[in-house]
Amino acid sequence: MLREILEDTTLYEVIEKDGKLEYNKKDGKRIKICEIKDINFYEITAIKSNQYFTIDNGQRITKNKLESTNNGMSNPVEVYSSSEFDEEVFGYIEKTKLLELKPNQKIYNGKSILLNTGGSVGAIRLKNKPYEYTTIDNVVVYKSVEKICSIDYLYYALSSVMDRSKFNYANTLRGNDLIKADLVLRIPEEKKINDKLYSSYDIQLSISKNIEDKINNIQNKINIVEAMMKISEIKIENFLDKRIKELSNKKNLISLELTSKNNYYNFIKGKRITKSEIIGFKTVDNDIPIYSASKFDEEIFGFSNKDFLNKKGNQILTNPSILINADGSTGITRIKKDKKFAINDVVFAIEVLDERISLNYIKRIIDNELLKHNLNYANKLYETDLKNKKINIILPVDNNLIDYDEIKKIDDEVEKIKKSNHYLINIKEILSLAKEKVLQKIINGEI
Repeated sequence: MLREILEDTTLYEVIEKDGKLEYNKKDGKRIKICEIKDINFYEITAIKSNQYFTIDNGQRITKNKLESTNNGMSNPVEVYSSSEFDEEVFGYIEKTKLLELKPNQKIYNGKSILLNTGGSVGAIRLKNKPYEYTTIDNVVVYKSVEKICSIDYLYYALSSVMDRSKFNYANTLRGNDLIKADLVLRIPEEKKINDKLYSSYDIQLSISKNIEDKINNIQNKINIVEAMMKISEIKIENFLDKRIKELSNKKNLISLELTSKNNYYNFIKGKRITKSEIIGFKTVDNDIPIYSASKFDEEIFGFSNKDFLNKKGNQILTNPSILINADGSTGITRIKKDKKFAINDVVFAIEVLDERISLNYIKRIIDNELLKHNLNYANKLYETDLKNKKINIILPVDNNLIDYDEIKKIDDEVEKIKKSNHYLINIKEILSLAKEKVLQKIINGEI
């Protein structure tokens, strides 16, 4: 099924309607143009304004000049900074105030492409907003020339180029870096089929729709796999809830305050670290990952080294831990098993010192307690909140010792449920990889 999706390289007539791509049909059927392999391409520079698109840079605007919402604004402008998340907004500002602050600031609406040049470097977002928005100085904005260059095609072509460049790993992307790299985009030539001439723009729309269909088709399959994985996660949560309830009714228990340091775990608070103090990728000299608050399990804030962390007063954790977001996606917990890592000031860590204690079990207790006390919906989570609510970790005891056999039974059952999930994880990885490869394969004429 996946091969069929990837190998479908037929191009059909496409029209734009209300900002969306749709197939042009005759008698209810799509009108075929040709195969992608029959199209010739030529190259243009990707980093200078030309007949196909314009490129603009935002100006520096600091966070304290912006509002977190647009409530009460008569003419708000959405402000974007560098981000890998499509809908993340840096802040809002009244249009008159923005133009007083930055008279030459470009303001956009409709479709444009945002390319990060500082922070999440190389990440590209396609924006299609009916209202006004702008960017700060760590984002480059591409606007296509109407009826000459399809913004959708430009987005896919740029994504392919940046995926193959080294810039998506760099700390900062400067104009000179782009110029030196001589990045190029492949633009389709016009094509005459059965006495009908299809312009480059027509072919761009057709290729864009082909890519869009492939990505949507693969994403639909990913969504199905994720739904099946969620069922497995719910099974684990229900099992843990049942065991926690059973254990809480037993007399042989010890109850440990979550914010304490004891023989079984340490409660650790991070120290403030800013993005500008660290780098965005791992190197030999900066090999310690630093975690901040996030709703994504694998997201890493940045990397640094032992000397820097010691100077800042940040503890380097060397045991499996449960992270608790204290500000931003507040209350979300994640299990981390890195050999060494650190946290910043918007995260708490429960560093488990005894490897025989189940991380899944403790994480679920914390999740339930935060939910019970509505602490996972607060704007910020403080250590005093955890203390005042008397959030404790209960552990089973046998003959005045931790009952590790009982804990092992819990982990064994969790692993049993997880094993049924492993094949789904593999399928998701394959689908995600295929989704990433679609862009460059089509744009580069590989399929």
